[in-house]
Amino acid sequence: MEHTKNHSEKLPEKSATDSMRSLAIKRARILIGCYRKGEFNDAEIYFAALVATLSRYPPQTIIAVTDPETGLPIKIKWIPTLAEVDEACKAETKYSLPRARTAIPPPVDRSKRETLEELRARHPSNWGLSGISPADTSNPPFQPGELTKDDLPISDELARMVRGAAS
Repeated sequence: MEHTKNHSEKLPEKSATDSMRSLAIKRARILIGCYRKGEFNDAEIYFAALVATLSRYPPQTIIAVTDPETGLPIKIKWIPTLAEVDEACKAETKYSLPRARTAIPPPVDRSKRETLEELRARHPSNWGLSGISPADTSNPPFQPGELTKDDLPISDELARMVRGAAS
């Protein structure tokens, strides 16, 4: 299928099942209306089966497959069998669902964001969080590179594992 057209059609405000069925009925009429009259064995049975087949797929798939400009009507000269409709729906679903799941959101303009210095100037030292005192950075508990493995608290179990791996 060609995938150049945006198939976003408003669904009626009903239950999901009712709206899917009404969409499938509407689109089945469009699909059948694109072909010559009188090519059915039993038009009622074909129409009911076509609606049932289309109803199993997401709305965007139904719309894409039955679209007169890009769907089955432009690709198949005779009324499609249910198998052809199902194959086209499966192909369209494989194409459209992964794209919908992996759609990349538009980039956010971050050029007008405040710098860290501007944020620090505008907010109190504890960033407005109550019950938290700002850290005293004048006398840090250690300087980088001062800690040794003996300074780090480890559990007895971890110490046994380390000693066992070293031997």
